[in-house]
Amino acid sequence: LHVLEYLSERLVRAGRYVEAMEAALLAVEGAPLRESAHRAVIRVLAAEGNRGEAMSRDAELCAVLDRELGVGPSFQIEDAMSETTSPDRGDLDARRR
Repeated sequence: LHVLEYLSERLVRAGRYVEAMEAALLAVEGAPLRESAHRAVIRVLAAEGNRGEAMSRDAELCAVLDRELGVGPSFQIEDAMSETTSPDRGDLDARRR
């Protein structure tokens, strides 16, 4: 699972998002409650520019963790989400005008 997560990260850096997502999803499939695998999926989605889907994925993970384990997400998942939502929104708003 570590190798799949690492591979996903490397593939994102290379701009190979399809393969990065495949590796990340295999990691999630191997361990559905493994937050680091879900972080890999969220980071691929964010890199592709799919922030809404990344946020939806985060919400799903939070629900599963609460339902299955009675816990909330770790700070690492929160960090991954802040990376997803932190690009300069001013630039985005300016392009929409």
